[in-house]
Amino acid sequence: MKLILISVSEPTEYPQVFRRFAQLSNLILPVLASLTPPEVEVKLIDESVYIKKPDYRKIQADMVALSVRTGCANRAYAISDVLRSKGIKTVLGGIHPTVLPEESKKHADSVVIGEAESVWHQVIHDFLCNKLKPFYKGNTALSLNNLPIPRRSLIRFPNRSYLSFPTIQVGRGCPHDCAFCSVTNVHGKSYRKRPVKDIVNELKIMRKSKPFYRRLFAFWQDRLLFFLDDNLLEDRRYAKDLLVQLRSFKKRWYMQASVNFAKDIELLELAKEAGCCLISIGFDSISQDSLNQVNKKFNKPDFYNEAVERIHSFGVMVAASFILGFDEDDTSVFEKTLHFVTDSAVDFATFHILTPYPGTQFFDQIIEENRLLFPYGDWKKFDTQHVVFQPKRMSSEELQEGFNWLWREFMSLKSVRKRGKQTANVWFFWPANLFLSALFACSMISISGKDPTLFRS
Repeated sequence: MKLILISVSEPTEYPQVFRRFAQLSNLILPVLASLTPPEVEVKLIDESVYIKKPDYRKIQADMVALSVRTGCANRAYAISDVLRSKGIKTVLGGIHPTVLPEESKKHADSVVIGEAESVWHQVIHDFLCNKLKPFYKGNTALSLNNLPIPRRSLIRFPNRSYLSFPTIQVGRGCPHDCAFCSVTNVHGKSYRKRPVKDIVNELKIMRKSKPFYRRLFAFWQDRLLFFLDDNLLEDRRYAKDLLVQLRSFKKRWYMQASVNFAKDIELLELAKEAGCCLISIGFDSISQDSLNQVNKKFNKPDFYNEAVERIHSFGVMVAASFILGFDEDDTSVFEKTLHFVTDSAVDFATFHILTPYPGTQFFDQIIEENRLLFPYGDWKKFDTQHVVFQPKRMSSEELQEGFNWLWREFMSLKSVRKRGKQTANVWFFWPANLFLSALFACSMISISGKDPTLFRS
């Protein structure tokens, strides 16, 4: 039997243009490959790290499993339809098929709902017996003890991003219930963690593996690490144990964390000693009213500047993430957000347009209020880079133009110079930001927009 595992991604478009140079690999497919019987030949295609997409009309396999997010659902359906026309059985799984299984089933032989690890052996068994079921429901309370080590060797292919950062995952789920987020719907409302000893064992195995990134960047394989968890340090006691164990690996690593992490001086110190060099924080909004409205009251904008300054004081850089288009937002939000990211001197930032993903409270609200701008089932622009619903306090055009303007202003040399004066790491900040600014400016992607003065007070 020949099995192909595909992680489908959105078509390359700004700001995904950066994908050509650096990208993070998702680990769910390498984990499923580890759970697949050894007699099954497995190939992995992760489109997020592919520079050029494969020609699926030429694919040869007995079965193909596709991991699908909402923004790439239509593309995944098209790929699956092509494969099925060739007589290849297809299985769809991931966030989108989990929340919309009936829709997904129209384009596949089978759909996996929820976390696939608990049912993957059954999927393979049923296929080999020619008894593939239409639906398989994974265990949303799956224990993360003794998970198999991902087969990272399957990510070794020549047509990939120049630098694919080594990744690892510690836990799943989230105790919070933000209205715009589908994590709790897919992975549950509690944060399930892998035993620290399992993490240590996986890191040892990674250290022994041969470099498989492009030769120019192979030097960094054993030195860099990115934690895929949405909030790595949610459990303080667990975090302390993990950070102590990380010291001996002498890695330079990156993570995502809540802004409240900056309040914990002891954890900040431990993280710095363990090799943390950058923290990605979901600030989301500079408006407390907007945060309250989407069940994220624990974020306090009044603390944001102090948080960045405190993290910088430990020599750790900050990557800020913001969402634009909340019901409390008007056109002033773009300039206010720009003022924060430049005045607080965050080292990096990403901006996203609020997107009503299926399976979230916000999606239900938008459907109920008839504010969706595209026909139901047209998911191509559900990528946080396009407006897909009618905002309340501005037009959809103003939201899109303001978003584009904010990206341009943040990536400008003026912004880089101002933020560079307060960075925690000048040796990384300047090369990285100048490279990203040049890449942004030279991109063939056209960012349309009106006179930026429209968003100035």
